[in-house]
Amino acid sequence: MKIQIDRLNSIIYPNNNRVIARFFFIGEERAKTVIEKVINLPETKAQNLFNQILREFSHRHRSISSIFQKHYNNISHLVKEIHTADDIPKWRKLLIGSYFTMEYSIESAAIFNPSVIADPDQSELNEEEMKIIISLRATGEGHISSLIFRGAILSKENEITLLEPGNLIDEATTIKDHLYNKENFIKKLKEMKISSDFC
Repeated sequence: MKIQIDRLNSIIYPNNNRVIARFFFIGEERAKTVIEKVINLPETKAQNLFNQILREFSHRHRSISSIFQKHYNNISHLVKEIHTADDIPKWRKLLIGSYFTMEYSIESAAIFNPSVIADPDQSELNEEEMKIIISLRATGEGHISSLIFRGAILSKENEITLLEPGNLIDEATTIKDHLYNKENFIKKLKEMKISSDFC
């Protein structure tokens, strides 16, 4: 059976400016050298540098301070080897974390393999329009693949209007699966007077 395919003019272009902030590690010895230099920066110079970093990067990332904190936590054991006293102020810890942060352009090489599904939120549409979510495979620097999403509106005539993607993107948060004891779970439901018929 033949299927007629009409190619539309809508093209999704990759955007090099869409970046995520990733952990950047250069080996323990070099990391210790960087940490020591940042710890020993004069306070005024260090604060000015930290303010400059925040100004430059905060508009591109949802919570750049929490990213710097996470990256600091990744190397905090090395900090303790260099600076045994626990008197490093939070802002300087974030400054150290910034030195172990790199921006990675997730779409710099290509985007391809589109797949479409109806958006659960079909509000604010004209009659006979449908919101859709397009998932794509993005390939960035070093040919690392990511899953990205775009929004679009499909008209009655099957014309696609692409919606502007958000400016802020981030790595997905890993949520660990938990194992539960079924007997204890049912017991707790009974204590809470919730029906356990579905168990």
